[in-house]
Amino acid sequence: MSQKRPWKVHYHHDGTKQFNDESMPDAYVIDNARPIDGTSSHHGEDAAEAAARGVSRHGGNARITFRDPNTGIETEIRTYTPYQAALEDLADVVA
Repeated sequence: MSQKRPWKVHYHHDGTKQFNDESMPDAYVIDNARPIDGTSSHHGEDAAEAAARGVSRHGGNARITFRDPNTGIETEIRTYTPYQAALEDLADVVA
């Protein structure tokens, strides 16, 4: 039997990137008709934190939760807003 992964990252992106202008190949718009929601499971807090920060850096919302293996109670640990992690990284570089 495999070991359970008690750390979860619940994520949401408002939509997918759509590249649609041939004159500006690096430009894109967000197609909000197709939002992306999901959950990833992790063995440790560091892995969950890295995943959540990655979601935030790319413009999504992320919420880290921990499910206690003894009680089964899920607790929210931290949330990230879109681009919050990128702004925190930028502030660290500037400081």
